[in-house]
Amino acid sequence: MDEDRHSRIAVETRIGHEVAGVEGLHSHVTLTMEQEIADSLQTRWLRFVASEGEHWKVPSPTAP
Repeated sequence: MDEDRHSRIAVETRIGHEVAGVEGLHSHVTLTMEQEIADSLQTRWLRFVASEGEHWKVPSPTAP
């Protein structure tokens, strides 16, 4: 997420951290910020899958 230059507050909140001090107290994550992170992660995932082609197999559960 750092490569995509998202808001530090949005990234820290998404991974479950609290930002200390006044910055964390007075900053809020918006729906737009969340959507931008989700979109960039989806794009990154799709690029990865496309680059792996036949070499990547989707992991699936196996019967016991």
